Amino acid sequence: MTDTSTQPEAVHTPMSERTDDPAAVGLKPGTRYKCEGCGNLTRFDVTVTEHATRFWHAELSGEGRIESADDASIDIESVSCRWCGSADRIVVERAPIGDPA
Repeated sequence: MTDTSTQPEAVHTPMSERTDDPAAVGLKPGTRYKCEGCGNLTRFDVTVTEHATRFWHAELSGEGRIESADDASIDIESVSCRWCGSADRIVVERAPIGDPA
């Protein structure tokens, strides 16, 4: 069953609710994107804006690295189908639950 009331546009995801998988930004566990235009379930272009504070440690040589990061949020700006290009037919639906092995 498709949940058409939940649209992926302009979703704000606090970092405390993110999954560990950066590819799943904006999706709650147990949900997935679906293109109702072509039926695609696997390939989407997701444009996001991240708000974060990072502490950079730069060596005198110029090389730098992030020593700590405080990620505040990620906002989904748009989701479009990689197959047909549709951006207005993308919905979030419940993902099927696989059989335990």
